[in-house]
Amino acid sequence: MDESACNFFEEATYDDGNQCQYIPEGECDCEGNVLDECGVCGGDGVPEGECDCAGNVLDECGVCGGDGIPEGECDCEGNVLDECGVCGGEGIAEGKCDCEGNVLDECGICGGPGIAEGACDCEGNVLDALGVCGGDCLTDQNNNGICDLTELENPMGGPETCGLGTVWDEETQTCIVAYPADINFDGCVQLNDLLDLLSAYGLCQDD
Repeated sequence: MDESACNFFEEATYDDGNQCQYIPEGECDCEGNVLDECGVCGGDGVPEGECDCAGNVLDECGVCGGDGIPEGECDCEGNVLDECGVCGGEGIAEGKCDCEGNVLDECGICGGPGIAEGACDCEGNVLDALGVCGGDCLTDQNNNGICDLTELENPMGGPETCGLGTVWDEETQTCIVAYPADINFDGCVQLNDLLDLLSAYGLCQDD
C-alpha cells in the first residue's frame, strides 16, 4: 500500500487488489485543485485590487508596491513644477516677465501700459511750455525759450532770462549770443550754422 495514493485507506487490513490512484499531473491534491499564482493549492490567487501575493498594490506610477511619485517631484519621470506651476515646464520664457507672456513696459511694470498718452514720463508728468518734462512753465507766448512768468518777475533781466544760445553778460547787463557764429542759437557752431547762412546769403531788407 502507498500512503501517497489518493485511494489509500489507513484502516484497511488487506489488499483488495485495486490499483493506487495518484494526484493527476497538473493538479495539487486529490480533490482536483491546482496551484494558484501565489503557489497555494486551491487558492484564489492575487486578490482583486492587489498586484502580487504579498498584498501590494500598484502605485501612481504603475509600480507594484512602489513608493509613487517622490516628494518634490511632480510625475513619474522625475520632473518638478516650474515657476508657472507646469510639471516639467520651462518656466517664464526669456524676455517675458510672467507666466502669461507679458513683458516689462518702459516703466518697469510687468504687462503695464507704459507711459500714458500725453504724458512724458512714468509719473504722469507732461511737457511744460518750454518742453521740460514735469516743468512748471505755463506759457512762453513769444517763444523765446524763457518762461513768461520769469520775464515778468525779472523785467531788468538776469541770467535766468537768457534764451537758448545766449548767456548773461554782467558788463552790459544783457543777454548776448554765446557764440557769434551760432546762427541757429543751438549752443553749437557746426555745419548747420553754415547752411543757414548760405540759405540766407544775398537777401536784403527792402527800403
